[in-house]
Amino acid sequence: MDRESLSWPSKSVNALCHKQWERLRHWQGRVPVGWLVVALAVVVVGGRYLWVCAHRPPHRMELADAYSINLFYGAPQADSKGKQITYVSTADPGFAVFLVDTTTGQKTNVREQNALGPWGSYFDLKVWPWAADDRTFVYSASNRFHFCEARTGKTKGELPMPVEVLTLAWLDGHSFVFIGQDEALYQVREQADGTWQVGKPFRPARATASTENAPRENAAKAFDGAVTTKWYNNNRPLPWWLQYQFAEGVARTVVQYSLTTANDAPQRDPKDWEFQASNDGVNWVTLDTRREEAFTARQQTRTYWVSNQTAYPTYRLHILKQAGAAQNNMQLAEFALHAVNAAGQMEDLSLRQNAFTDAVSLCALSNDTIAWGSDGRLWRMNVSTNAPELLVDCRLSAGDSTELRSLDYAKSTGKFLLNGARAGKEFLYQFNPDDPTKGLEEIPTGAGVGSAGWLAGGRENHWIGRQNRTLLTQRGGAPEVPLALAWANVETMTVTAGGQRVFFLGTASNEPAAGLWQYDLATTQLQPVVAYAEHPSRYAKKIEPLRDFILTETDKYTIYLPSDYYEHPKRKRPLVIGDTDFGFAMRGAYGRMWAPAVAACNAFVIVVNRKDWFGGLDQWGDRVTAAMEELSAHLPIDEDRMFLFAVSAEATYAGRFLAKNPARWRGMMFLNPSDLPDLSGLSSLQPMPKILVSVGEWERREKQLKEFQQKALNAGVLVDLVVAPGEKHHLVGNAAQRQRTRAMIDFIFGD
Repeated sequence: MDRESLSWPSKSVNALCHKQWERLRHWQGRVPVGWLVVALAVVVVGGRYLWVCAHRPPHRMELADAYSINLFYGAPQADSKGKQITYVSTADPGFAVFLVDTTTGQKTNVREQNALGPWGSYFDLKVWPWAADDRTFVYSASNRFHFCEARTGKTKGELPMPVEVLTLAWLDGHSFVFIGQDEALYQVREQADGTWQVGKPFRPARATASTENAPRENAAKAFDGAVTTKWYNNNRPLPWWLQYQFAEGVARTVVQYSLTTANDAPQRDPKDWEFQASNDGVNWVTLDTRREEAFTARQQTRTYWVSNQTAYPTYRLHILKQAGAAQNNMQLAEFALHAVNAAGQMEDLSLRQNAFTDAVSLCALSNDTIAWGSDGRLWRMNVSTNAPELLVDCRLSAGDSTELRSLDYAKSTGKFLLNGARAGKEFLYQFNPDDPTKGLEEIPTGAGVGSAGWLAGGRENHWIGRQNRTLLTQRGGAPEVPLALAWANVETMTVTAGGQRVFFLGTASNEPAAGLWQYDLATTQLQPVVAYAEHPSRYAKKIEPLRDFILTETDKYTIYLPSDYYEHPKRKRPLVIGDTDFGFAMRGAYGRMWAPAVAACNAFVIVVNRKDWFGGLDQWGDRVTAAMEELSAHLPIDEDRMFLFAVSAEATYAGRFLAKNPARWRGMMFLNPSDLPDLSGLSSLQPMPKILVSVGEWERREKQLKEFQQKALNAGVLVDLVVAPGEKHHLVGNAAQRQRTRAMIDFIFGD
């Protein structure tokens, strides 16, 4: 092809451009000059508008809704096949119990509690395991059990709770047992007429004391058979006593007792005491009196004989004096009671204490047999005989510092899966009560597992567990992370009774907050059950704050970077800045996710992080000023669009700061202000920032807010009021969070 043929397109283009230019000159001569000016203005203004739109993130209000997240409380509870779950989370007003069909996604609001407590944040909703036949689920609220029909969620019965529940398990479709905080076992049954009744509590042996340093140095530690633990009375003055009561209906003839000193502080050893017995816990018989006793070593045991021929249900050590001069503290490693058993041998009763202390993971082995973990031990009991049986003491097998956190039982194999910690490190054991000679068999997991459950069938080394925030499964080989869960971040998990599905609270990829997910262990499919927000968005991503991003000698800044910061690091963006306690104000009582929502809309959100809530409030403005001087040298801040925010008690100090230099700031946002700023000194002749005030309706401040709005208008300041219905000083409900976040985003980006 020759040169001439190559150049023809460019010639045609040049000719076309020349022709169009001649036409433009022709029309220019006919169009009035004024029209040309108007057209030019339209082009400039329209171009500016298009530029602004191009630099705004899409769907700002959609982002506001997406970052107004659900907060979930506790692990979800599932029926045996995982077809339905119950859980507790924030709702539009307050908190609620929800029932979800995992197949259809249909969600039912079963019960709500709104704005309870002084901060509007207290609630006592809790979901419990489902009935064995999957026809009933139970939740508790306002100190009552509520029994609900599984298909509809409608209440079909109620029962007052005699005590706060630690752990609960169903025996069959019509009865369950629970262990209360009073260290007693209760059985609840459905009656023929559909009502529910709770039986008389069964109380095993238990230890109490005049005072204790709970939970690590409580009275039970003096009867646990371990000299490395102790009872300590937490620096309380006389009287001192340490008491042991046998199980209900049991009395023993104690003929010998022994005391073991604790690991330190010899001045805390007992010196004068009385060993006493009682039939009713009120009237006491002194069996032995000791004066001027002296222990010569730490963890030293001394034994004392008692002339006693009467069986008593309760014994105590009544301490009158300690070894040291101070009269305000006492401790013992062990207080052991000894009796002669039927075989004529001396029996140590200490290992039979407090079977229900700090109970966890109550489960039903059959219709009349239960098992649970308590203070490092695995127990089993037939509920018709009420005789707790110690299956294994994990502390004797694995070390004194061992604690049980959860357990699972496979009915197909009869084996327990035990999860706990030893010396701060998590472990996983299996235990077969039918072959106790093997003892605890450790399951290697690499870095430990925080909670775990058997897979379907309960075969050896077939389990799923949570290691840190990752889910691991093992099917005979080495533990591994399932491919579908490679990016999952797990907070809590629940394995269905059949070991076929696991439900977890967490994120599966880059969502901005945790939602509820289900993982099918047979198909290895991961599916969402409940989204992180009522209105999720594909534009919402996880935005973690950068801590200590810029350092000064005194201050540390926490920064939410704009979502496109790394794509356009030099682009100028709005700034939102405040001086507050990050954890309390940003993630606690006054915040939730408005800061990442604003950052997702491409603004900087910066917190000058105070060390505590009330410390340095009077330096609020100085700290913000110092931060601005440093930040301007590091970040591309649009100084024409800078906003302040203050929460609660900060409002007074932030208002004073704003009044000194109002022209510098585009706006000021007050979130649940304890007081409103004084604007009387402002002049309407200078540029004024706008103000946003967000409060809860139940703060009862409508009149005050209207007066403030009018005074501000007189000073040339526009005030937007956002009042959240049904909320107090702490906004709880999702609807209130959406309302506030929408208002803040519109306040910052609306002009």
